[in-house]
Amino acid sequence: MTRLARTSLTAVSILTTVGALPGPSWAQATSVVTSGVSVGYAYDENVLWRPDAQSDHLMRVSPTLHFTRETVRSSWMGDFSGDGERFSRDRTLSTALARQHALLSGEWKSGQSTRVSLEGAYDNSVTPAELNLTTSLNIGRTRAWRWYLAPLVSQAVSPRTTVRASYRVTGDLAEATADAVTHDAEIDARYGTAERSDIDVQYDSQWFVFQAAPVFRSDVGRVTWRRLLKPFTRLSLTGGARLTAGEVTPEIEASLGRATTTADASVSYTWTQTTALGVVGLIKVQRAIASAAYHRPGSGWSGSVQGGAYRNDINGTLATVFHTGADIDRRIAGPLGIGVSYALEYQRGLPNVTALFFLPSHLAGPPAPAPVLLTNSGQAVRRNFVLVRLVVSGSRRSATGPAELPRDGQQRPRDGQPHVD
Repeated sequence: MTRLARTSLTAVSILTTVGALPGPSWAQATSVVTSGVSVGYAYDENVLWRPDAQSDHLMRVSPTLHFTRETVRSSWMGDFSGDGERFSRDRTLSTALARQHALLSGEWKSGQSTRVSLEGAYDNSVTPAELNLTTSLNIGRTRAWRWYLAPLVSQAVSPRTTVRASYRVTGDLAEATADAVTHDAEIDARYGTAERSDIDVQYDSQWFVFQAAPVFRSDVGRVTWRRLLKPFTRLSLTGGARLTAGEVTPEIEASLGRATTTADASVSYTWTQTTALGVVGLIKVQRAIASAAYHRPGSGWSGSVQGGAYRNDINGTLATVFHTGADIDRRIAGPLGIGVSYALEYQRGLPNVTALFFLPSHLAGPPAPAPVLLTNSGQAVRRNFVLVRLVVSGSRRSATGPAELPRDGQQRPRDGQPHVD
């Protein structure tokens, strides 16, 4: 493993605690806010994600904020994070906006049978491979954005049958590649065949709108069978077909997972078609992913390993990707912890796109160089990444009531003070 340079890590966190007061006996609204910051030092073997690798060291600062709010009839969840990076050698790569993530979702319940939800997210990164989750394709170093909005309505029509209708619009944008917008309308029905299994029948109508290119439409039908094999083990099998411009391709997914109070592990295989930043058109993807995680209660230790293999068919040109990684975290005392992460990325075959390897001048400072054309020359791109970090985090939990009227119909005085459940 590459030697890490010496560094000094500092972090400051202000944590607020609240005392415990007796809670009322009727329904309450519960809120939990978790905030933190990590400061780390990293070695990156290939900062530009190119065949001719250029290495560098960097300092990374990552603030995070997560909140949830639960009532009897609704729930909310928000997640926000960001990374600022300062490079040792190539200062033109340094930026306080290396990546940002924001997610907000809400769900409302109407009686026992109807649920309405809405979810939206925004991400941007200087390494688009981090946003190409299905394909893991690397197109170089360029600023890229992804956003989506997804409403959903769910109706239980019987004790065992639930019908859902959803719509999702996703936008993919990058500084040096064509933009794309995906519209996905889905309807599905889930039927519980037994205590431990269910069947889900789905139909998708997807529209892919690319900048300066024809609109693609896909119609997808799937059937999913899920089975709880043992108290902690679940199996899921999906089979179907996709029709795009007269061509029929398979839709297959299989996953096996086991989760306990201390560990979880899963393996999955997927064969589908999707889009990726930097590529105009649909990509035929086959991927296999495996992961495992362990947490030792009371010790403060936790760790995980993961790996994946991807085969991307881009209009007859193949791009294969392999990645593996590991994380180890140790809670030292109270809100203070340390962690070490390692990742290895390998790709052979590059999509023919133009990518900027630096930020524009108004963000990075110095003038940006001319675009660099990535061609599918068959050369391999490899990247080793090691990060050592110091983490400070803490949670605040509060509950105030009433969240709704008591069952006897009489409004009772509000507590007025936060308390721990």
